[in-house]
This record gives sequence, structure tokens and C-alpha cells, in this order.
Amino acid sequence: MCIRDRYQRRVRGFVVRQMLALGRRHGMIAAVRVRGCWTHKIGHMEQLDIKDPTSAVSFDLPRDEGEAGMRGFFFAHPEHGLRGYLNQCTHMALELDMEDGDFFTGDGRYIQCKAHGALFECADGAAAAGPARPYQQLIQLPVSVQNDGSVHLGEDWRDVAENQRREQAERREGHRKRLAGKREGYKQRLKSESEKREEMSRKWEMKRQLMEVDQRFKRKLEHVKKPTW
Repeated sequence: MCIRDRYQRRVRGFVVRQMLALGRRHGMIAAVRVRGCWTHKIGHMEQLDIKDPTSAVSFDLPRDEGEAGMRGFFFAHPEHGLRGYLNQCTHMALELDMEDGDFFTGDGRYIQCKAHGALFECADGAAAAGPARPYQQLIQLPVSVQNDGSVHLGEDWRDVAENQRREQAERREGHRKRLAGKREGYKQRLKSESEKREEMSRKWEMKRQLMEVDQRFKRKLEHVKKPTW
């Protein structure tokens, strides 16, 4: 190994140690390196009650200095496996559980927002019912479970969340365009029906006028004296 490679390795190690120290100093979760990428340990599978479909673990997301704190939660679904979502409703920036740790409906089929009753699918966070729009879904977080049972959050969770927000914005824009197209088509149909009604009224008016003319002409003929020869 040449001197330059040794120097670069020492610099990288120094930068990593400074980042970890800064994270611990500001209350961030200590980062660990798992399978070649940096992750944050957010909990353990032992915190979940596997027999209870409504069991979930809430955790604080890592934050930078001056950044507002956000929370997430993860759970183990019997059909969909380990899932993690941002603890924030889609239609309003409110926490889903209202800080009581209860994220699901009674039967555990849906994730429920306690503020306005919106329901979301456990598999992908898509809106199922309530005030949430069809194109909206919960922000899914990159979580994984390790061999020792610890649950980790990917270091790129901000990029993942931003990409999902961008996709939702595109779907929202497409939904608005479709609604605008439907409204425009409805207006055109109303305009066409109004024009048809006006045309029909004009025809009826012309027919009425012709009938009046015909009646006047008949009355005049009745007063005409017949010849006597």
C-alpha cells in the first residue's frame, strides 16, 4: 500500500469518527456499517409482539443540526414482512398515532390516522379510505433486519423519501389534469346540450309563428264572400 492510499484511508477514518461524534452529540442514532452501506440502528425484533398484528415500534429519525425532528415506525406484518413508514399522515402533517403508539385498526388490516380516520394499506402505504386522496400514500422507509435481530434504517432514507414525495407530486399533478379534463368535457357537454335546447326552442317558435299565420289566413278566407253565380 502506497503512502497516498494510507493517507486517504486515515482521512476517511477521521471524517467518519467526526460524523459519529457529531451525531451522538446532537442526539442522533449512532450509525453502523452493514453490508457496505451506513445504517442507523432503530430497534430490535424482540420489541415486537409477533402474535399481535397491531404491534409496532416507534422511533426518532436521524436529524441534522437545525432540522425539525421527525418520527417513524416499523412493524412485522404476517403477509408483507418488515415494513417501515414515516409517522406522518398524507392529507395533513400530523402524526398517525397521536403519540400513543397505536397505528392500526382493531383487526390490524389497515394503518389508521387517528386525527381524521384515514386508512392506509400495510403493504405499500397506499390510501384505502377516508380523507386521504387515492394518489397519496405513506412515505416508506428503507428498513432491514440483521442476523442478530436488530432493525436498521438505511442512511439514504432522505433520498428515498424525497423520491417518493416527487412521485406523489407527479401523480397529484396527473390527477389534477385528469379532473380538469373531465370538468372541461362536462362543460362542453353542457354547452352542447344548451345549444340543442336553444335550437329546439327556435324551431318550436318558428312552428308556432307559422301556425298563427295559417290560422289568420284561414280566418280571412272565411270572411271572403263567395260568388253568387
